[in-house]
This record gives sequence, structure tokens and C-alpha cells, in this order.
Amino acid sequence: SEDNWGFDQPPLSVFPLNGAYSGFLNTGKKARPSATFEILHPDIFRAHFLLRAEDRVGAQDWLDCLDNAKKANWENAKLGVAVLDSMKAKGTKLEKEKTEAAELLKERANRLAKIQKDKINILERERKQKENFEENVDIVDHLLAEKEHEKEKIEQDIVDREIEFKKNQVKRVEIESKLGMATMALNRLEAALESEFKPAKKFADEVDVTANAEKRTKAVAKLRSFFEQTAEAHKKQQVRYNGGSN
Repeated sequence: SEDNWGFDQPPLSVFPLNGAYSGFLNTGKKARPSATFEILHPDIFRAHFLLRAEDRVGAQDWLDCLDNAKKANWENAKLGVAVLDSMKAKGTKLEKEKTEAAELLKERANRLAKIQKDKINILERERKQKENFEENVDIVDHLLAEKEHEKEKIEQDIVDREIEFKKNQVKRVEIESKLGMATMALNRLEAALESEFKPAKKFADEVDVTANAEKRTKAVAKLRSFFEQTAEAHKKQQVRYNGGSN
């Protein structure tokens, strides 16, 4: 009925096309080309159907469709299933191989990444070692330059001290010579004063002259003491200088 009509309804019967015949109905040679065609199966009782299309072309289209449908018989269907199963199996195998290849490539990529990372770490460590070595070389060069400067300064100081020592020796000889001459002059002065003021004069004059002589003697003694102190100080300074240079 129309109420029960639908694509989900089971068919009333099934007509196998495998082994069936389909073609135009034979109406004789003089008959006009008909749009009626028949379908029959020799192995099925009463399996004879007459169908009519709107025209000859439509009937031919139906016959072509039936011929194409005969090709999709049960054996071909089973063969198609087998082919599909085989393709599915091949696809599964290919998928498995693809997965294994992907895992292998991933593992290889990880290994290469690790090797690359190790190389980068080694290069970075070598770069730092090189920088530290260059810094140490710079420090050593700087220290050597400072020591060389100190050495030059010490050598120059030694030369200056030797020059100063030689100058002081010359001055010492000159001062000693002058002191010797001054001592001789003082001795002559003392002798002259003693011979000039003998106790042969008058008492009054003797007292006055004696007082002046005493003053002169004291002055000469002070002058001698000054020269002696100067000479002694010079000797001490020379001794200190000689001790420092050694």
C-alpha cells in the first residue's frame, strides 16, 4: 500500500541477472521497431517479463543498464570483496610499514638531534676554554709588562743611586779637603793668637787683651766644633746611603 511505501521496505522478489536474457521483443521483420523489450531466465519458472519504454532509445538504455548489471554478478561480487580485502590488507601492511618508517625516522631524527646538541655543547665548551685561555694570556702579558716596567725602574734607580754615590764621593773628598784646610787654618790661627798675646804686657792691658783673646779663642773653638759636626754628619749620611744601596 501507499502507506507502507518506503525505501526501507524489503523487495517482493529477486530476479537474478546472472544467466538471464534481455533484449528487444522479436515481432517479425516487417514490424516497426518496438520500444518493448523482454527479460527472461531459462532456469527460473515463469521468469519472463515484458517491459516497454517510452521510445526505442529509452529501451536501449534499459538494455545497456541490464547488460552492465549482469557483469556485477555474485562471483564478481565475491571477487570484488576479495580484492577489497586484499587491498585492505595491503593498506594495513602499508600503514604498518609507514608507521614503522615514521618511528624509525623519528628515532633517527632524535639521534641526529642529540648528536647535533652534543656537538654544539662541545663547541661551546671549547669556545669558553679558548676565551678563558685568551683572558689568562692577557693577564700574564699584563703582569709581564708590569714586571718589565718594575725591572726597568729598578735598573734606572740603581743607575741613579750609583751616579748619586759617585757625586757624594766627590763632594766628600771636597769637604774633607776643605775641612783639612780649615783645620790647618785654625791651627795657624790658634798659634798666631797664642804668640800675639803673651804675658809680657802690662796688667791692665793684659787683662783687656786676655779677655779679647778668650773671646777669639771661643769663637775659633765654636768654628772648629761646627766643622767637626758637619764632617761627622756627612760621614753618617754617607754610611746610611752606602748601607741602603747595598
